[in-house]
Amino acid sequence: MSARRCNGMRLESRRPPPSRNTQTSIPTQDQILTSVRERRVKELRLFTELTSGEGGSRSDTPLDESTRLFESTLLSRLLAEQQTISLTYSVLTDIATERINSAQRQLLFRDPCWTWS
Repeated sequence: MSARRCNGMRLESRRPPPSRNTQTSIPTQDQILTSVRERRVKELRLFTELTSGEGGSRSDTPLDESTRLFESTLLSRLLAEQQTISLTYSVLTDIATERINSAQRQLLFRDPCWTWS
């Protein structure tokens, strides 16, 4: 512990108690990341199924109606998965921003002599 002065007052420097925001992850964040990983696997499976040509489609033959419908359905599902993952990343960004803001508020209220350097 060391003493310092701020606005004529003697302040004791102490290590702040650990707060919830010093954790490397929180349960909500872990759940979201698990969901993203699962969706990425599903997305990769859909993409592989779409590009494998198992539906009988070849570049040199015209597609029949059932093949077009199959590929259209896969593309729609793939796009929906990508949009969901994108929204999930936005939620993770919001969580991180809130944690950063909370940590900054704690720092500002804990140390009255703190200034931007």
